[in-house]
Amino acid sequence: MQAIERELAKHNIQARVRSVGCIGMCVREPLVDIQVAGQPRITYANILAVNIPRLIEEHILKGEILQDWAIGIVPEEW
Repeated sequence: MQAIERELAKHNIQARVRSVGCIGMCVREPLVDIQVAGQPRITYANILAVNIPRLIEEHILKGEILQDWAIGIVPEEW
């Protein structure tokens, strides 16, 4: 979570970052959900601090879903 907060600050990205309890997929943790306004929420699995720069750069800044890390998509209207 600290790596996410640092990377967001580095790019001056305003975001809400929250920590939650287990959602039942412990084997896939750490999980990171990203929801950009007007887009579906994407859940990424097995994300470590070392993965955060790529995740922020590609998903948030470039708008590209990292298919190799994504395990779920929740439509915005859900």
